Amino acid sequence: MTENLRNYLYALFSKLSLKEREEIIAYLEGMNLNSDTALKDIVDEIKKKRFKEGFFCPHCNSKKIVRFGRYRSYQRYLCNSCKRTFTDLSKTSLHCIRSKEKFFHAARLMLEGYSLTKTAKKVKVSLPTAFSWRHRVLDGLRSLEDDNLSGIVEVDDTYFLYSQKGRRNMGRHPRKRGGKSKKRGVSSEQVCVVVARDRSDNTVSEIATFGRPSTEQIDRVLGKSLAKDSIFLSDKHRSFRGFAIKKKLKYKSLNLSKGIRVIKGIYHIQNVNSYHSRLKAWMKRFKGVATKYLSNYLHWFEFIDSIGRDKIQNAAERDLLLRACSVKAV
Repeated sequence: MTENLRNYLYALFSKLSLKEREEIIAYLEGMNLNSDTALKDIVDEIKKKRFKEGFFCPHCNSKKIVRFGRYRSYQRYLCNSCKRTFTDLSKTSLHCIRSKEKFFHAARLMLEGYSLTKTAKKVKVSLPTAFSWRHRVLDGLRSLEDDNLSGIVEVDDTYFLYSQKGRRNMGRHPRKRGGKSKKRGVSSEQVCVVVARDRSDNTVSEIATFGRPSTEQIDRVLGKSLAKDSIFLSDKHRSFRGFAIKKKLKYKSLNLSKGIRVIKGIYHIQNVNSYHSRLKAWMKRFKGVATKYLSNYLHWFEFIDSIGRDKIQNAAERDLLLRACSVKAV
């Protein structure tokens, strides 16, 4: 861009109203994902990732596939086993979405932390559509396999107040701004989220139960994620100890009530506690999340805290879309 052109554009921009400037900036920010070339590139990447071991029918998993014309500019295939047709995007988060450019723009705003109301306004879709698209992406992220944890694995639980946000018939008066639990301490009114994190920052976080978790409930969350030679590190809660014994893991516990927070300089749960703090601070922007959607938001934050944090914006956007759209839609 020449200096004369830059000065001319600056002069034009200065004459616009604040609203007009915001609209132009939003349009320019979304150009990378809204272009036909970018859309084709992402669809091609999804295709390569999804069918890296050969074509298969998403309906019956058969590999007896033949080409069968085109559907809305996408290659269509016919399965000779179940006689059903499909495209490269069938049964993904992008399936049946006509305005894929707007969907990508909404996903980009989601990564930046925009509210549903602002997303709907910027993308020019209805609020229910913005909500549906957000949860399509989140369902895709949740469907991915969790990270495998190894080495020193820090584990701790954190709690969220049970929420029926958006539900019409709750059986009680709605709480103002989230409200507080009627019972002191940890109770059945609180949802327990178990978080495990190794020293490579791989993280597993999932809802375990209401109130304090049992050994079996911790096993359901973490049982398939820990390497056999892991060092399991937690506080003195007996359920964590019972889980470590059940899985025959090397176990170290911290007696926090007696002020023992670090053992031998390396055994501590400061990383997972720091993760809890970041998670809670991030969740505040939503002014309460319904418990039935909480798992989706946990996986959303896992992505933002790990992959999104270490990449430039465009790379993080592409990674989010590829991860969310390359798996079977829930």
